[in-house]
Amino acid sequence: MLATQMKQQVSAVFPYPTAADLMALCRTEGPCLSIFLSSHRGGAGSRPSGVELAGMIPRMGSALEACGMHPQDVAKLVEPLTAMSTEEALSAEHADAYCIFRSPRSLHCFAVRTAVETEWHAEERFAVSPILAHLDYRQAYLLLALAEKRIRLLRCEGADVATVPIPEGVPESVAEFMHDEHPGDHGKNHFAGVRFGSEVAREKSGHFRRDFMKAIDRGLQPLLRAQGLPLVLAGVEEETAAFSAVSNYPELLPEPVQMSPDGGATDIELAKAAKQVMKRWSNAAEKQALAEFANAGQGRHCTEYGQILKAANAGQVQHLFIERGARMNGDARHLAGLGAAEGYVYRSDDLMNAAAVDVLLHKGMVWLMEPEQMPVAVVMAAVLRYAGDKTGQ
Repeated sequence: MLATQMKQQVSAVFPYPTAADLMALCRTEGPCLSIFLSSHRGGAGSRPSGVELAGMIPRMGSALEACGMHPQDVAKLVEPLTAMSTEEALSAEHADAYCIFRSPRSLHCFAVRTAVETEWHAEERFAVSPILAHLDYRQAYLLLALAEKRIRLLRCEGADVATVPIPEGVPESVAEFMHDEHPGDHGKNHFAGVRFGSEVAREKSGHFRRDFMKAIDRGLQPLLRAQGLPLVLAGVEEETAAFSAVSNYPELLPEPVQMSPDGGATDIELAKAAKQVMKRWSNAAEKQALAEFANAGQGRHCTEYGQILKAANAGQVQHLFIERGARMNGDARHLAGLGAAEGYVYRSDDLMNAAAVDVLLHKGMVWLMEPEQMPVAVVMAAVLRYAGDKTGQ
């Protein structure tokens, strides 16, 4: 899941989280408030985030008191949240979702590019799934739109779609490629605006198309490798197949977007279709983790939730697979075989979040998966470490 580390960036209000921020959240002791505020656009039926936060505070306070916190401690805990709810920044529109994490000793605020529902949780651990989703290697990718009239390269990250300039010398159209091949042909035997039948037939030939794609691939390779991101192709079948046949870019996805950029598809429409392709793709590290699950002996793979929680707490989980968006409430501490800590009253932790936090703390890997990508038909599965492996300790 953290196979690709994205650069630290800053949104209009809060910074984007890093892997180090995720680990800091995992190490925090409860009681923990996790507050998620979805993106807000005026006129779209959503209320400003400050209003949403203000409405949550009384309910969060009641939940904390039910967990055994003294009312004075509760008031101290929610005080900065109350002040935050009145800030102008939370009344403004924002495309990113906001995540606010509050414990007795810490306050963390982040923006995330992934979609989240407006909600809150009072649990023993911070709910880190939006941070996991933001850091997921599928969140950033390149999209190469192949078309005869104009090729274009896009960088997509969350909801952001930006045009990447095509390097000098790379043909951006069939017309430009033909001119580069035969710079002296224009005006020799041609009239302005007239294209002869043999020329049209040449453009449609497989040999010509492969040469065109080779020129594009050769010119883009340094840029692609510098970016180091997955590459999704978009175009008609003949063009995407021709490019795939000539390119050796290691992060090229085998599944293209079958839409014609010349046919009027916008950058946003292409990126939206490419995002669905990305959801179905696994990089080399994830494929290796899935292969380990498939080939693991009886004692090394696990799908029983109580056993996973016990193994995660003991640092025995190497890979944890979680179905994206799924949640399962229960007493994580009890299922992990742990005795109740002093003052412990939590009975409704998210079991998958509890397992993920323990796995990350013990240097294991957490993989967010689409339902059809899960190694078995469950919402949580694990590969255990070999006996004697001290990695997670």
